[in-house]
Amino acid sequence: MKITISYIEQKFKEFNLQMFAGKLPSIPVELSDVKSFLGVCVSKSRTLPNGEIEHYDFRLRFNTRIDLSEQEVEDTIIHEMIHYYIGINNLKDTSSHGSIFKHLMNSINEKHGRHISISYKATEEEKEKLIDKKQHWHVVAIVSFKDSKTGLKVLPKNIPQIINYYNQIEGNTNVTKIELYISNNIYFNSFPNSAAINVTYVDYKEVSGYLKETDKIEYNGTQIILHGKTYKIEPNKVKSASQKYHVIAVLSLSNGKTGIKVLPKTNNTILKYYIEMSKRQEVNRINLYMSNNEYFNKYPNSGSLTYHYDDKLVINTHLKDAEHLKCDGQSIVKE
Repeated sequence: MKITISYIEQKFKEFNLQMFAGKLPSIPVELSDVKSFLGVCVSKSRTLPNGEIEHYDFRLRFNTRIDLSEQEVEDTIIHEMIHYYIGINNLKDTSSHGSIFKHLMNSINEKHGRHISISYKATEEEKEKLIDKKQHWHVVAIVSFKDSKTGLKVLPKNIPQIINYYNQIEGNTNVTKIELYISNNIYFNSFPNSAAINVTYVDYKEVSGYLKETDKIEYNGTQIILHGKTYKIEPNKVKSASQKYHVIAVLSLSNGKTGIKVLPKTNNTILKYYIEMSKRQEVNRINLYMSNNEYFNKYPNSGSLTYHYDDKLVINTHLKDAEHLKCDGQSIVKE
């Protein structure tokens, strides 16, 4: 069926009264010809003075590319309304489709005879529709690993971001080679386009076929050569794209190993992590640092009570010029 904004707004009002006791505020609705979702509830977020995260400016977006049945459209609307309910009430779920979401979904399915699910399984025909058939120029990185696997990454056409990605991946000890290409083959339309430091594993022979007759991008550390033109890299621009300040917790563990955690730069989050992790029996000591060393870009930045193992000598080398932070359990100060 054809989806319209007026139809979604009508169904939103109807389902709000039936399933959410009319407690959901009205929300802007947008339509999008995309390949990545059927529906999505999006919002902005901000940190309040007490350190809590507040979500605001909620919007519902729906895909117009796949032709769904009326029941499937309605279930998609309700699915996103559940996300909206959780978000607008600032409920802390265990994951994006965690225990709260599942409880609400199962309750609505049982009471109202719906068929809402966690995810929608598209048919092969629908998957084909989701693929963008237009030709777009992509920067493609092909990454070879020591275990003979091949990774593929589609990058933004932005020189500092390309260089940052190249430098970060090159620093991975498991990487043996990185090749950069410029291609408008529609095969690469199906891969996410971002500057995130990751890859999608692919079959090298298959990818090689799609890279025939493409131009290779040469990079020598200071210049990029593309389509016969030379682009000089300005060091300050590369630095700004790759060097970010991190708050780093280094944990001395009772088993002799060293843990490392990259934290958001908010005092409440740092304090919570420091206090909670100090209570753990396996943690002997926690040292905090502020550093813009690119080595730490590879670690996830979050306030979760976790850490990664790393080599103590390697960490100390990269923290050589870092600022030490002192925590007394109530405040964070630079030493």
